[in-house]
Amino acid sequence: MGNQLSNAHGLTLNKAIFIKQNYWRNLRLIVHELAHTAQYERNGGLSLLNQFIIEYPDYPHGSLEREAIAIEEKFFGPRKF
Repeated sequence: MGNQLSNAHGLTLNKAIFIKQNYWRNLRLIVHELAHTAQYERNGGLSLLNQFIIEYPDYPHGSLEREAIAIEEKFFGPRKF
């Protein structure tokens, strides 16, 4: 769980999106992080951050991450691991 999060290539905090240097041209990642930005807009910053903390033990299977993955997959198809 923690290892998966530490391997993340992007992070969104309200309207700020942080992307590792080698991934800033990855449109799939950008769409995923924009989905999180929309979640902040919809839920409010502190409310969403609180929800993320509650869902953290279940990362990446919490509702916020599942929603961002679903939006990403609408544009780019299923993830390939």
